[in-house]
Amino acid sequence: VLSAILCTLFYFVINSALVSLFLKLTRGLRFWSTLFSMWRGTADSYLALLILGSITALLYEAYGTLSALLVIVLYFFIRFMLQRRIKDAKTIRNYADELRKRYSASVASLARAIDARDPYTFGHSQRVAEMGKRITQHLPLGLDPEDVYFAGLLHDVGKIALPDAVLLKPGKLSSEEFAQIMLHPVLGEEILRDSGVSDLILHAVRSHHEWIGGGGYPDNLRGEAIPLVARVISVADAFDAMVSNRPYRKGCSVPQAIERLVDGKGTQFDARLVDAFIQVLHDTPREELEHIGYGDQPPNHFVEPVTQLSDSSLTLPERLMNMARRETATGSNPNHSIPS
Repeated sequence: VLSAILCTLFYFVINSALVSLFLKLTRGLRFWSTLFSMWRGTADSYLALLILGSITALLYEAYGTLSALLVIVLYFFIRFMLQRRIKDAKTIRNYADELRKRYSASVASLARAIDARDPYTFGHSQRVAEMGKRITQHLPLGLDPEDVYFAGLLHDVGKIALPDAVLLKPGKLSSEEFAQIMLHPVLGEEILRDSGVSDLILHAVRSHHEWIGGGGYPDNLRGEAIPLVARVISVADAFDAMVSNRPYRKGCSVPQAIERLVDGKGTQFDARLVDAFIQVLHDTPREELEHIGYGDQPPNHFVEPVTQLSDSSLTLPERLMNMARRETATGSNPNHSIPS
């Protein structure tokens, strides 16, 4: 047994060292890091060879050549079966990947259909989905960013069931019309309930208009009772609605939208998620913001003014609020236009 172990270790060390040396000479890889990587990745294979070789040697000594050949045949049979299982597993994985791609394309198409009902909000779901995903990536919330992205795409699916006279009305809604608008989270959940989407998406669709301090709809939930994914979508949804143009009003500037988000911390929005959203907005390069759909904002309204403010002792939300107040005081007009 000791001889078998020593032989295996010797083969293990020499073989790994020669391969690592070859990779260093031909590809410039570091010898020691390659060697340790090989040891971590192949130790179990060498252990299996040790056991198989020892059994073969013992059988050979006890029963002769035929018994050793039977072990070798058994080894190749097991190897063949394992390779078939690996191939089947890869096929299943490829099929799952293809299904996920088709699912993503279907959800994206449905989101575009939702937004197309209202030319003034076209692209809204895509922007909310992207910003919700980035919030989730910024904070360790325990949510899958891709699931949050799909939830953002589908959060307004219930608007499909609303009449055009209400959804596309250019003026102020009556109380009866607003009551119909307030039904879209419930309608959306009903539309998706039997479609096979996850509970996370259903929670986002139903609860993204709930308020952290109560008073939202449709269930008047508050605090931790509101699903976390719905709280994430709520912040991204409110921001996009505020900076987007509507037939009856112009969208506000980004600093003004930030001010309203900050004012709503603890009453309408989860304070931690508002801070995370502001930081994401601040850290995202302008080129990426343009790609998301915020390309028509005027220059210096996303990132640059924040870094130019002199009072560095203030937090980022406080600096953005000061900027918005200065805009209001000086009567400046952002005059921006979000893509409809």
